[in-house]
Amino acid sequence: MSIEVMTLVFKRSVGSVTKKAVLLAMADAANDDGSGVWKSAETIAGQCDLSRRTVLRTWKDLESEGLIRRVGTRAVRGGEVIIWGLDCQAISGLPRPGDILSPGDTESPLRPGDTESPGDNDDTDPVTMTTEPGDRLSPKPSLTILEPSIKCETHFEDAWNLYCSCKLKVRQVKKLAKAQWPKAVKKADADTILKAIRREVEDRKDPKGFISNLPDMHRWLRDERWQDVEAVTPEQPKSLEDWKQAAVDYCELGVWPVTLGPPPHQPGCKAPVGLLKSIANRMQGDTRHASIIQNIGEAA
Repeated sequence: MSIEVMTLVFKRSVGSVTKKAVLLAMADAANDDGSGVWKSAETIAGQCDLSRRTVLRTWKDLESEGLIRRVGTRAVRGGEVIIWGLDCQAISGLPRPGDILSPGDTESPLRPGDTESPGDNDDTDPVTMTTEPGDRLSPKPSLTILEPSIKCETHFEDAWNLYCSCKLKVRQVKKLAKAQWPKAVKKADADTILKAIRREVEDRKDPKGFISNLPDMHRWLRDERWQDVEAVTPEQPKSLEDWKQAAVDYCELGVWPVTLGPPPHQPGCKAPVGLLKSIANRMQGDTRHASIIQNIGEAA
């Protein structure tokens, strides 16, 4: 999470509440330079109370406006997600909310005896509640940090031991993971997170192909990776309408839901052959066309 990038987005007008919500969700997973964002559309939709389709359309709008850019893709279980980068320079060039006045609006000067309200100061940092030089706001209020409950600590120890039992993992830092755990259990039930960790570990016991190492547990929790794990349920039946909607998103927006497995250009795609043929016809001339044709031959 980058406080700097989140603050930058907070203090700029991006045109709509939806765009700002999606940008803030992306900034929550960004590095300080705006890079390294690879949250799935499903994850952002859940965080912002939006539909997946709305997130995809918002991505397309933000990309066309030059506020975000595609850097590459990242393999996840059963598919891939887009890696995004936020263009901090472009975002910083956007106007502040107070700079945008509707027709007929005017700035009214203070009358004698009036004082400026702290809430009227547009230079207030919405994250730290500090102000730019020259402002007259009081220092940021102190925060009271509550100690996690014994039950929360017990669940963490169970999760930590299970996570560390995985052989395919990077170096772990328990202190960071423990600090992130209370934040995670506010967003999801502890049993749900434990179930997702157990599945991550089991998938790495005897992998059939390449699978990435588990990241540091605090990053796994911070990025809400349990949602990506829970989203992939091969036993869940897929309707033809799900496949058709995925095909439209793939051809128009270049994204493919992880819930449907590998995308059409990757080996192991489970889409119906007829649908793959339709996708191939629409994507002639695309660099992925040859791989799609190959998958059609293997599926036939």
